[in-house]
Amino acid sequence: MVTAKAIAPFKEVFINYGPHDDVKLLLEYGFIIGKENPHNHVPISLASLLSLSPFPDLSKSIILREGLGSNLAVDGSGDLNWNALACIFLLTLNREDLQSGGWLRVYREENLQEALAAVPKVILGNLLDDVQKSRRRLRELQVRSAAAEVALTLLDQHERLLL
Repeated sequence: MVTAKAIAPFKEVFINYGPHDDVKLLLEYGFIIGKENPHNHVPISLASLLSLSPFPDLSKSIILREGLGSNLAVDGSGDLNWNALACIFLLTLNREDLQSGGWLRVYREENLQEALAAVPKVILGNLLDDVQKSRRRLRELQVRSAAAEVALTLLDQHERLLL
């Protein structure tokens, strides 16, 4: 560590790791904050969203071209973030809207959450099922290690976010 000024031996030093969720903190620095971490989220893969589309190739090309396919997640308050909502909005459109530019409505829609109503609940339910299955599988392995306990803790946090 390099400091701008000399630090006396045994003096306390503070480090700001930045705004990271517990997964990043664990992988990069070897610790987690826990449920108090306001940056915790549950990531969503673009592939899982595209599996819901009747026109996955067409939807994917628009999503990637517009830069909407990254940072898809459920945030700490249990809501889908804007990118995830925008992708889901595009996935609900018909072929004509996707081909004719009707998809541009995603940028004019005032409240994507309201426009999509029940769709996010289905996706959140699927994510919750995946988290619960992963936790069950990990417990069935009956592995008792620090890593397994941390993994269970992270899965518990993800479940709380999704409930």
